Amino acid sequence: MPAQTIAPRTSEASHAMSSTVEFLRNRKLMMFVLVGLVTGVMLWLTGAEMALGVTAYLVLGIVIVITAIDMFKDLMRGHWGLDILAVIAMIATLAVQEYVAGLIIALMLTGGEALEDLAARRASRELDQLLNRAPAFAGRIHPVTGEVERIAIEEVKVGDELLVRSSEILPVDGVLLSDHATIDESSVTGEHRSR
Repeated sequence: MPAQTIAPRTSEASHAMSSTVEFLRNRKLMMFVLVGLVTGVMLWLTGAEMALGVTAYLVLGIVIVITAIDMFKDLMRGHWGLDILAVIAMIATLAVQEYVAGLIIALMLTGGEALEDLAARRASRELDQLLNRAPAFAGRIHPVTGEVERIAIEEVKVGDELLVRSSEILPVDGVLLSDHATIDESSVTGEHRSR
């Protein structure tokens, strides 16, 4: 039987899986609340009100304290947030013994923060990729000889005529002089189509 070589998975799916695992590892409070909510719902369904109350007070107490500390730090820096409404709502659910509702609010709060972090990381990564793709050189067409010379982006002046070859990235903003062109703007617009 011939020997087989197995290449490591480098697909987008494995990258997405590892980033999801990393995301969940960094969101311990959200996972704690999720476990508390699942436990709370199970206790509610079985009618174990006392155990449900203890679970809710434990989970919500921790979330309220952590959120209040973060809120206080933000207030000291002059930043106001909507976290205060969530804290008031969680305290109110404890007061009226609506424990499952309080756990849902806690999950919404911690899950929302997790989604904000995820979106910020993705936006930062996309911006870094866009900046890393920025070309350092341009092909300027010499006005007298018509030859294409390679120059640094900083040397491009208004009025220069540039040649952009197939699959090259546009080095600067400008006016299209040829009759037709296909330009992939997806890295800027997010749309997956060429114009």
